[in-house]
Amino acid sequence: MTIIQYTDPYTSNWLFLHLPSEEDIKSLILIIYTESMQIPDKEKDKKKQEMKDKILKILSVNGRASSNEIAVGIKMPKPSSYNLLNEVINEYDLHFVPEIDIRNIWKYEIIKLSKTHSKREMLHRTIEQLFELGFDEYFFFVKFIGRVPSDEEIKKAAKDSYVTQFISRLDGKQYDLVFYVVSKGFIHAEYNLVKFLKGLGKYNYSASMTKVTRDMGFFPLNNEIIDKFNIADNYKSILMSLNENGREQISELAKGSAEKRVKLIYAFDRLSRTDILPRITYYEGKPRSANMAMMTIKVINMPVFEKTRSRWFMTMLKDYENKPNEYIFVAEMTNPLGLIIFLNVERRERVKEIADRIRKDVSGIEINYSFVEGVIRGKFAIRNFDIRHSRMYEILESENLAPKVERGIKTLNPMALDVNPQEESPIL
Repeated sequence: MTIIQYTDPYTSNWLFLHLPSEEDIKSLILIIYTESMQIPDKEKDKKKQEMKDKILKILSVNGRASSNEIAVGIKMPKPSSYNLLNEVINEYDLHFVPEIDIRNIWKYEIIKLSKTHSKREMLHRTIEQLFELGFDEYFFFVKFIGRVPSDEEIKKAAKDSYVTQFISRLDGKQYDLVFYVVSKGFIHAEYNLVKFLKGLGKYNYSASMTKVTRDMGFFPLNNEIIDKFNIADNYKSILMSLNENGREQISELAKGSAEKRVKLIYAFDRLSRTDILPRITYYEGKPRSANMAMMTIKVINMPVFEKTRSRWFMTMLKDYENKPNEYIFVAEMTNPLGLIIFLNVERRERVKEIADRIRKDVSGIEINYSFVEGVIRGKFAIRNFDIRHSRMYEILESENLAPKVERGIKTLNPMALDVNPQEESPIL
């Protein structure tokens, strides 16, 4: 380092300036360069995250989308989109599963009955089994008085219940537990609730249950309940296989002879055209946020609610057009009459903001919410769902409040079924 003497012209004081040596300058340049390399390019990162969110939305409505479809959807060259697709799958630990429309199972149970009986026999069998056809969705709510059982006690009490798809522990403000159940009718669902509660005999509690009608979102089903669907065996087999890996090649599902493989290919083609299987979708094993909440909306003035609910749908559509969807599940319930909503938010304060916004848009309601403290059984289907493909959006379409969305049936190309979904041709 070089030191030189310098006279300040304003004070006449002597100053000593320390000039860096050549080595010092090189070291300084190296430090500046290293630090500049460590500073993230915010615009580049923002653009990349936008591309990831677009990929997630595409996969939410077509989990078997090929890399070609992804490339077109995000307007990116195929090699880049392929790499980004794999990055998204790994980053969020995506699990691809069928989204099964529970409400429509009964139709295909009748079809199966019709194939093994005459018209007269089918009529009698249908009348006999009228209350056993199809499945319904329910939520159980439990509030303990005093002591609360452990997770292990809850698992033990529910271990024999194949109808219970999901159990979550809440913060206790409204309820301590919430269950999602798929069952053959109210009586069967109630029986399972009573059986579970008897398994917790030493605890005091209050409990209630409600039936789900229209919904947006889903909970992944276990294969035990799918096996109970009285539908065509090949449909059931395909659904159970896709439940393990929704992006699996059809040729991998069809073990055995070429004849069996061809039959399964065409069965899958037919299944994809039914209203049992709206789509192959995904849920995130590693969601971007661990903050989850359950919100209940009780309707206290139905005429006013019906007149104003579309404003909320419009707000939701606008809010999530270009950002991740915070709504995991939205459903109409019967007891109390209203809605149940599950949310996945970046910060807990966001739940209050959402509740306030709903109150601003919708009249004739009461809103309560609880935070999810943990999942005891099953999985939340957290995904960046494209709301334009929801039943809520269909309501807006019917009221001419939103543009029509083309939801044509996707057909299969049997000649392309051996191609991996990540490679060339679309499988669904």
